[in-house]
Amino acid sequence: SHAGLVDVIQCFFMAMEISHGFAPLISHFNCMLDAFARAGQFDEAVLMIQNMPHQPNLASWCSILGACCKWGNVELGRHAFECASKLTKSNASLFIVMANIYTDAHMWEQLHIIETTLQSSMVLEHGWLMQMGACYTCISVIVPDGLLCWSSFLYVRTLILTWNIMIDIDDAINLWS
Repeated sequence: SHAGLVDVIQCFFMAMEISHGFAPLISHFNCMLDAFARAGQFDEAVLMIQNMPHQPNLASWCSILGACCKWGNVELGRHAFECASKLTKSNASLFIVMANIYTDAHMWEQLHIIETTLQSSMVLEHGWLMQMGACYTCISVIVPDGLLCWSSFLYVRTLILTWNIMIDIDDAINLWS
């Protein structure tokens, strides 16, 4: 899906069942969802998520949410965020991506709600963001209306959140610039 070969991926996906008699698993559907979403083909992604024989899981909704951030699709992003939030209670990356969507759309009031929720569930200590025993580094900035913007996490925040990589604040600033 990273290479944008949606048609090729879709051919392989369809051939699984038609040519090989193998019913796609949720992981296969998630790959197809991710391909559609990354390519900005949200209508196809929504149709697939509505019609697939599996219940969408966290990976399904995170693929949609991440692509909504890339393409600036606020409404679908909000829906994916809400659905993903129902599946997990403490996933900071969901809040960070949704905050990025609101920031890019200049939706400061909605951003403030996300930030408040995020801040209430985490502790900032000595430049490290602590959540559930894992450390994540962050940089905060002031947005035009003066709100503290947690959405300015490093570009590598997905790696940090996913793999619990610890980066010193000075190193993080160097990566940012």
